[in-house]
Amino acid sequence: MPDIIISDIMMPVMDGLKLCEKVKQNIRLSHIPVILLTAKDSNEDRSEGYKSGADSYISKPFTSEMLNARIQNLLESRKNLAKQFFNSVPENHSTELIQNGFSSIDNEFLQKITSYIEENLSSDDLDIGTLAEKMNMSSSSLYRKLKGLIGISAIEFIRKIKMRKAADMLASGNFNVSETAWNVGINSMIHFRQCGIAN
Repeated sequence: MPDIIISDIMMPVMDGLKLCEKVKQNIRLSHIPVILLTAKDSNEDRSEGYKSGADSYISKPFTSEMLNARIQNLLESRKNLAKQFFNSVPENHSTELIQNGFSSIDNEFLQKITSYIEENLSSDDLDIGTLAEKMNMSSSSLYRKLKGLIGISAIEFIRKIKMRKAADMLASGNFNVSETAWNVGINSMIHFRQCGIAN
């Protein structure tokens, strides 16, 4: 899975705009930043590039230093967005976590997967295989998607959602530690403490 896609707009068979649209409409690829290169530099051309979903639009001629700087900026922005993801989750309802910065298709993906985990916190069926099936993906595709989008695996994602909910429950004062662990589907207090420390 690439970290970034760089494409010229003028290509045979499929132009860069169509390629970008296809990438951004594919749930398995939509998180990958796309840079479009072109000799066309009018506002209309730029607008068309961004409408296709491009993250950046670079006009020719350009230097390798400029391209490298744009690549680094996009990758760094993606990392920062991933780091901020869980810090932006509202205290009482993490399905409202959607932030500007993710594409609409990625927002929908994150909302759906978070909602499913929250609704099945204490279920014995909440595992990677079931989660992947719910998202209409293979386990490996789900792993790559989450790793590319927010920098963590599906197992880590489930653990973070569980710990976020556990923190909310404990903060409410309505549950003790053992009740909280049980409510988020963790039956071992040792494991619950380890999850809390790792989180």
